[in-house]
Amino acid sequence: MKIHNRKPDINNLYKVLRCERPDRPTLIEGKHSFEDTIKPVEDFYEEWAGKIAVLGGVDMDFIMRSTEGEIAARGRAMIERAWSRGGYALGAGNSVPEFIPDGKFLALLKTALEY
Repeated sequence: MKIHNRKPDINNLYKVLRCERPDRPTLIEGKHSFEDTIKPVEDFYEEWAGKIAVLGGVDMDFIMRSTEGEIAARGRAMIERAWSRGGYALGAGNSVPEFIPDGKFLALLKTALEY
C-alpha cells in the first residue's frame, strides 16, 4: 500500500490506521507531522487518543503567522485537552526550519515546560 505520494492523501493513512488485527489494533503506534489544511492535530487527537500516540502537531504555518501569545494559547489548549486522557507530546507539526523566528518556537517550548 502506498502511503506517501506527491499530493498528501490522508485516506491512505487511515487505511493503515484502521487495519484491524486481533493481536494489534493498528499497524502504527504513533503519528507525527500534522497540517491544519489536511487535518488539525486537535481533530486527529479526538479520533485517535488512547489508540496511538499523537506527537507534535502545532501547524508550522500557524506558528509562522501567529503571535507568540496565540502559539502559547494553542499549546496550552492541546495540553489541557489531553491532560486527563492519556497524554500528548506537544511540539511543532513538522521539522522547524531556520526561518521560523526563535521566539515563536520558544513560545511553544515554554508552554510545554510550564506543565
